[in-house]
Amino acid sequence: MLERSDGQQRLSLVRDISPTGARLLVASSKVSVGDAVRLSLFFGGSSAPDAVTSARLLRVSAADDAGIWKSEIAVSFDTEVALAGFALS
Repeated sequence: MLERSDGQQRLSLVRDISPTGARLLVASSKVSVGDAVRLSLFFGGSSAPDAVTSARLLRVSAADDAGIWKSEIAVSFDTEVALAGFALS
């Protein structure tokens, strides 16, 4: 889940992730390079997020023909996210 600086929350789907950043699809076109966002990351089947972090948008492009996904973004996390122990594929 991505929360914009205006407090609006939008669904997001992680395409690639590392401890320092991620590439995501987002159900919003109201995002711009430099925006500060808050991400709730869910790696398992839990209803509670496995990690919550703030991040800054580095890259934004339109997600062409991607259904509900309006933008593809790249973010840099403000603090590293611990990924050890999660089966990420």
